[in-house]
Amino acid sequence: MFSSEYFERMSVSPGSVTATLLVGLVIYILTVVLREIIGYINLRKTFSGLPEPGKRHWLYGHLHLLPEPGEKLIRWAQETTGRLPRIYCFWTGPFRPSVMLNHPETASVLLKTAEPKPVQWGGAYRHALPWLGEGLLLAGGAKWARSRRLLTPAFHFDILRPYQNIYNEAADLLLVC
Repeated sequence: MFSSEYFERMSVSPGSVTATLLVGLVIYILTVVLREIIGYINLRKTFSGLPEPGKRHWLYGHLHLLPEPGEKLIRWAQETTGRLPRIYCFWTGPFRPSVMLNHPETASVLLKTAEPKPVQWGGAYRHALPWLGEGLLLAGGAKWARSRRLLTPAFHFDILRPYQNIYNEAADLLLVC
């Protein structure tokens, strides 16, 4: 692409161009690493006040505390909920905190807000986006607010009251099965 004559005419040696590109690459890599470190420090500060189920590993988070799937895992979850009855933070690696809400009053504070729940952060719903589309469940922002405003009157207690007997019969049938 560039011959040595080009560099001679431009009074630039190929070595200096390579060195400049190398310095630029190193600066870019350091910037990215520094941005990630600052993000990690901010993440740790944000979740530092929440209780945790045990000692956190620097790489695995709390994953090393989990027993094998089955009854032992269920027992571990029950014991953890007994020790931390309202809320705790479970880290699934160095950059993935999950806040576990164990008490109905704690969960109701979050669920009663009129704000849309964030889907774009990579929650469990993001996998359903191609399948379900961006409806009330998966929408965010103004689209979510509009859909909720249109749908809320349909779930008013006075409208649902005539169906209460049907719901109870279906629940009883489900419990028998």
